[in-house]
Amino acid sequence: MKGTIIFSCYDSSTGVSVVKKATKYGEFIGRAVVNEEDYDVANRWDGCRFAEYKCDMQAQKRKANLLYARYEGIQNAYNNIYDSLNDLSTTSVFAEYAMDLFYRQADHAYHQYEEAIDKYYAMKDGYKDFCTRTIAGRRKLREHVEFRDYPDDDEIEAPQ
Repeated sequence: MKGTIIFSCYDSSTGVSVVKKATKYGEFIGRAVVNEEDYDVANRWDGCRFAEYKCDMQAQKRKANLLYARYEGIQNAYNNIYDSLNDLSTTSVFAEYAMDLFYRQADHAYHQYEEAIDKYYAMKDGYKDFCTRTIAGRRKLREHVEFRDYPDDDEIEAPQ
């Protein structure tokens, strides 16, 4: 989710990463802690990525809640107009058009809410997989670097 990272830090002794991110839905704080079996590949970049992912999940949930509040507001307006029109003996073409417009707006708002909440649950369900893939990639990179035969510093000749 788009936003600006206001603050981020990683404590290598405790393995805790904290990120504070501002989006158009508010400011959110994400916190990630390294598992004991992953201390060998723990680093600030991945830790802050995990914490930022948690901020994005919070922002997505807030977005879904705001869209649901929008849907409820439109639905209340629709119900109020519908009730007031039922009290009248005749309805005009304009009133029917307005009712249709409110109904479509409410339907659209509800579909937006459903998409947002589905995306939130997909993010929530995918967090563990995201962490697993990132850590596996970091381990693979570490193995690649350890098994490669790099020359020592004194074997490298300085350019002339």
